[in-house]
Amino acid sequence: MHTAKGEAIEQDEVKGFGPRTVYWDADPQRELLHSGRIRKFRGGELAPRIEGTYVATADVLGDWREEIITTLPGEMRIYTTTIPAADRRPCLMQDPLYRLDVAHAAMGYYQVPMLSYDPATRGR
Repeated sequence: MHTAKGEAIEQDEVKGFGPRTVYWDADPQRELLHSGRIRKFRGGELAPRIEGTYVATADVLGDWREEIITTLPGEMRIYTTTIPAADRRPCLMQDPLYRLDVAHAAMGYYQVPMLSYDPATRGR
């Protein structure tokens, strides 16, 4: 794996192949979700450990930040951030490509949901 500048990323920085990503801390940069931990790339952890078997990541509450859904025997958990957002953005489910990716994930074809726009531009 390489950065956008072409620099090699060390394996221990991404904690193995294919970490999941999540819009968690109210900025346009996705965070890494690996082994039940949410953290910034080359940064610290942002949340307590996520427990259970991973089911999905999606903006189910409609605040443009994503929730993580897991299961444990006899229960379903939805983890959400407590980090306040300093701005407002469109609900991610309003984006047709994102909504289609979430639907594919629900059918068992899981890939990280994508947006049809750059979140840094706030959907403009």
